[in-house]
Amino acid sequence: MVRVTRWVGVDIGTACVKAVVLQRRGGKLEVTGAAKADLPVSDNPTTPPEPAVLAGALRSALGAAVARASDAAVALSSYHFSARVIRMSGAPSDALARAALLEGTRDIPFPADELAGGVHLQAGRDEGESLALVAAARSSLVGAYRKGLEAAGVRANHLGASSFAAVAATSDPGGGPWVLVDIGASTTTICYCAEGAIQASRSVLLGGNDLTQALAAELECTPDAAEESKRSHGLERMPHPGASEKGSEWVRQLAGEISLLLSAVAVQGLPPASEVRLMGGGSLVAGLAPRLGQLLGMPAGALELPALATVARADAAQYAGAYGMALLAAGAAQTADLLAEEVRRAQHLRQRRRNAWMGAAVALVVLIGGCAAAHQRWRDHLDLQRARAAAARELATERSRAKKLDARYQELTAQAESLRRALRPNPPWVDVMDALAMAAPQGVWVTGIELERGRPLVIRGTALEAAGAAQFTNALMESPLLEQVQLSFANGAQVGGRQVTHFGISAVVRGNTAERRVIAKASTARKRPASAKRAAEEEEE
Repeated sequence: MVRVTRWVGVDIGTACVKAVVLQRRGGKLEVTGAAKADLPVSDNPTTPPEPAVLAGALRSALGAAVARASDAAVALSSYHFSARVIRMSGAPSDALARAALLEGTRDIPFPADELAGGVHLQAGRDEGESLALVAAARSSLVGAYRKGLEAAGVRANHLGASSFAAVAATSDPGGGPWVLVDIGASTTTICYCAEGAIQASRSVLLGGNDLTQALAAELECTPDAAEESKRSHGLERMPHPGASEKGSEWVRQLAGEISLLLSAVAVQGLPPASEVRLMGGGSLVAGLAPRLGQLLGMPAGALELPALATVARADAAQYAGAYGMALLAAGAAQTADLLAEEVRRAQHLRQRRRNAWMGAAVALVVLIGGCAAAHQRWRDHLDLQRARAAAARELATERSRAKKLDARYQELTAQAESLRRALRPNPPWVDVMDALAMAAPQGVWVTGIELERGRPLVIRGTALEAAGAAQFTNALMESPLLEQVQLSFANGAQVGGRQVTHFGISAVVRGNTAERRVIAKASTARKRPASAKRAAEEEEE
């Protein structure tokens, strides 16, 4: 078995691809290479690049980093992920992780088979409590990125979010709360970290390209010239005074987004953050950290990663995501992995195949032994007769047992049929579905229906407008098929940048009553009169 001593982490952003190579030397992990390759500017940062374009950038970055490996742990922009932090009761376990994954993705308005999800579970601050970081992304989006990876000859064995990987690489359980700001080309992800884990996060469409466009408009130059001026002068020594004002406005917008997350954290009763750490390409803008710290009232600076100092030096902060994924591949860090469930299913399938082969081998050995024993009994006529007699007795026993099992099977079949009749709704599903389809107004769709025999009808759905749930409830009240229609809940949510309302409705379907159960009275043996018993004893004497 070949022992792996080299691990590769890749961070795919909207403007460039970054790669970091880790190698174990003398029992320690060392960074032996770090490189990046630019991607073409996209008008829509939410869509992945073309597979051929992504493959070319991957080959360039991996070649520059001297990554001689086909496997890699890959990070995508956190903007593509839906992330939730859930506190669960109980110690960390596989069953609790699956429960957290279901809880964290149940409000996402997409079918479960169209989602790729991952969960990172760790012990909470209270005894008997676990903290789960649940991340989910569209399977189609993940598949598009995997096509680009396959075109470059890279096999992704882990898939996570760049910001989450950076936190996993830099988390300090003993330190105070802090805020990580991952500034990309088109998006920015903000994470509140405490107790060595992410407690809250949000992503916004505000990145370094927005600052470049603002500077280009103010300086009346091309975006390339504005980008060069931003990299050369930053926000402190702009040659044009108006450009500095545009940069300050961009910083104020960024500080406002961070303040929104900190306000939400304060509502949850979590302690305030003590510092801000910047990562990503936008963190390299000179003068950004001091201005951001002044607006937020706390220290701000670039994320420090001493392990990257030998290969990245000044721009080490933009390799934090790739470095965290390399640590994840080496087993030195943990975060939510979208491929963990897929890997678990593959391992389970391999284990089942291995067990099947082992069972077949054992069965073959038993068969050979049985044939040898049968041949020996055939040679001895007396032993054969005894074996036939024993087989006849065994056959009679098995027939008797088979009759009992058949009777038991018939009994269980009858019970199952009774249960199916009891659970079958009346009126049938099609009538209920027709009633819901006719009552649903425009802008409202149903995401879940529960209907059992003798139980209320439960409807879950999503409305584009807050009044849609109430209109749907009023329409159902007028249906002759339903009664006791009630709006259980209506909660606002953000889906795809739009405010929607998740709602739940309960109702009773007319005629949907439980089947009556007939309880048979147990018969008891009649006692024989004492006089008759005494007479029988006298006759025997």
